[in-house]
Amino acid sequence: MFVMHLRGEKDRVLPFVGELQQKPHVTVVDAEMEKEGEMVQLSLTVDHQPRKRVQVIRLHTESGAVVPIPLMDVMQVEWEEGKHLFCGWSYDIFGTSRNRRG
Repeated sequence: MFVMHLRGEKDRVLPFVGELQQKPHVTVVDAEMEKEGEMVQLSLTVDHQPRKRVQVIRLHTESGAVVPIPLMDVMQVEWEEGKHLFCGWSYDIFGTSRNRRG
């Protein structure tokens, strides 16, 4: 764990902290905030576990097969009851390089 100190305009700092808390590999254990007008000062105790950065999404087909999809930095949103949206990063090490610039 470590402590992170942030100071800045609340309209910029608070969204940053909200985005940080959405990461599965980051847990904000404790937070202290001081307000000074439009400025805020935060001290966050953070538990960073990089191994949690990769998650496996499992899709179940109608035939009963399970398709595992490993993704990095997964974010999950419940669109409506029973329907979820997942987004994250995936990299195919066996993919072709024809679409790469270089």
